[in-house]
Amino acid sequence: MDKWKWLIFAGLGVLTIALLVITKPQTAKFEGDPAKIVADDRVYGNADAKVVFIEYADFQCPGCGALFSPLTQAKELYKDKVAFVFRHLPLTSIHPNAKAAAAAAEAAGQQGKFWEMHDLLFGNQSEWSEVSADARGSFFEKYAKQLSLDIPKFQTAVASKEVADRINRDLGAAQKAGIQLSTPTVVINGKTIDNSSMSEEINGQNIFTAAKISSLLDAKLKEVGETPPTPDPAAQPAQPTGEASQ
Repeated sequence: MDKWKWLIFAGLGVLTIALLVITKPQTAKFEGDPAKIVADDRVYGNADAKVVFIEYADFQCPGCGALFSPLTQAKELYKDKVAFVFRHLPLTSIHPNAKAAAAAAEAAGQQGKFWEMHDLLFGNQSEWSEVSADARGSFFEKYAKQLSLDIPKFQTAVASKEVADRINRDLGAAQKAGIQLSTPTVVINGKTIDNSSMSEEINGQNIFTAAKISSLLDAKLKEVGETPPTPDPAAQPAQPTGEASQ
């Protein structure tokens, strides 16, 4: 009897381990150096630039939403000098709609509209971030229609293994680079940047600003022997809003 009890106990132990392996979230393997641009990266600007600005972000993260506007301003000024890379880091334990939003961006990317969907998701973050799982799809499809995407193809892509693997690949990059589960996380030329170097205190809050991001990028360009771009004096910076990190 004792022998049979031991065998049953051992069998249950093996089954438990097997279930843990099966149910453990799988992160796709990331090939190459995570500090550098690799094939299939989402790159805005000069892909051959000496300065590579990698943003690990979550579309539902308020801090990422706060970074969006000032970073967009910086991208326009530095796009000829800097490679801006977006990598997904959805924090699903606190942002339940983040991975679905990432899938919407990647599905749009299959039709050549990744950055346009990226902008709509961040620009309308307050509209969809707190909706239920049943309701969020209609918001993303509304944005897809605004971008004149093929909706059936978009719907198929959102639910596809290809898109899921693409998001998991970025999670693999973060893991390989030793990135903590915190967003936004910015890495420039392999060095993780403290969010405080992109923000300044305004009315008692640390706020991301285009001026601070520009100052950071100017320093990085000078480090690699590049001349920073000259700002357009006619350009009017947007008013900073939001918190610095989440």
